Order: sequence, then C-alpha cells, then structure tokens
Amino acid sequence: MGTREGDNRKQEFLDTALDLFYEEGYENTTINDIIDKVGLSKGAFYHYFNSKEEVLETIARQYVEKKLNIVEKVVKEENLNALEKLNKIIADMLDFKLQYSEIRWKIFKIITRNNNIKLENEILDNFLELAQPLYEKLMKQGVSEGVFNINYPEEAAELYVHLTKIFKKMTSGVVANFNCNLDDMEALKKKIKEPENIKALKRKYAFYQDTLERIFGTGRGYVKLVDSFLEELKQI
Repeated sequence: MGTREGDNRKQEFLDTALDLFYEEGYENTTINDIIDKVGLSKGAFYHYFNSKEEVLETIARQYVEKKLNIVEKVVKEENLNALEKLNKIIADMLDFKLQYSEIRWKIFKIITRNNNIKLENEILDNFLELAQPLYEKLMKQGVSEGVFNINYPEEAAELYVHLTKIFKKMTSGVVANFNCNLDDMEALKKKIKEPENIKALKRKYAFYQDTLERIFGTGRGYVKLVDSFLEELKQI
C-alpha cells in the first residue's frame, strides 16, 4: 500500500469516527461501528490505531495542528509589529472558524451534547502546550518594540493561552444555552444573529478584549477582538 493510499485510509477512519461520535456519542460508538461503516477489516483499523481513544486523540491533534499553523505563520511575518500580529491571529482564527465550520460544529456538539470533557481537554491542552512558545516569542517582540507593557512575557504568554481556553468555554456556554436544536446548524446561525444573543456574545468578547488589553498594557481599543467578532457575524 502506497503512502498516499495509506494516509487516505487512515483519514477515512478518522472522518468516519468523527461522524459516528457526532451522531451516536463517543461512549456509544464502538471500534466495530467504525470498522463496519468504513467497510475495511479490523486489521486495517489496528494498523493505524491501537484504540478508540487513540482515534479521538488523533482527531483532536489534527484540529489543533490546523489552529497552530495559523499562529506559527503570523508570528513568522517580518513586516508586522507584535500588536498587528496579535490582531491578525485573532482575525485569522475567526476566519478559521468559518472555513472549518462543519468539523467545529461536530466537535462542539460532541462536547456539549455528550458532556465529552475528554475531547475538549485534548484539544485545549494540546493547543496550550504547542502554542505557548509561539506566544512567548510574540510577547517578547512586543516588549522590545514598546507596544506591550509586560514585565513577565513568558508568564503573560502562558496566561493568554489559558485565558483562551476559559474564553472558549464561556462563549460555548452561551451558545449551548440557546433554545435551539443542536442538530440544525442553520437554525443555530439564525439564533446567533438574534439581537439578544449578539448582545450576550458581544459582552463576552468585550470583557475578554478588555482583559487582554490590561494584561498586555496596550491601552483601550488596541486589541480588535470585538471588531473581528462583529465582522465574523456578517459572514455567517
């Protein structure tokens, strides 16, 4: 079996497993369910994975790698100062949400409907570990340029990534409380655009933006989180 064919088969197992975790729940899905839906042998499954848990870990890692590529690419840009990079990462992350809305929706539903803390922690903790060195580099650049007023850039980077994790839970909690059928993505999009729900989400974004500006010492209005959120709403 060629490398590309093998990669395609492995990805087929991952895509099928994600669909089943989404439809049936992680706990209710067995390895045999995944194998039967793919239509390959049990030996083929165990060629790529040792367990259902490893499948879940791989799904989480792939998702994290996509997000990490965004941060890594922006941090390497030489024509932007640190504050411009931070705002570009924020905007590009929101674009990422739109580009990968289907997989994000499935992961969101797996977490909220089945209370799958394991998947949520796999994604958030993996991102924390891998992204922190990139944000440390960004914080140190900002200090040297004078756009961030930070005495402890390493700790600021660590706190920022932890706050991202907390903020994700805060906004997910708002969406999870919508009186909406979680099976209907289009209905959810309409629900998000209702004035009272925009107000609730905007408040969370404004709070987070204010918190970041205080941590980075930029002054008010320099971090463009709320602006990026409102721009994302237009594209939903």
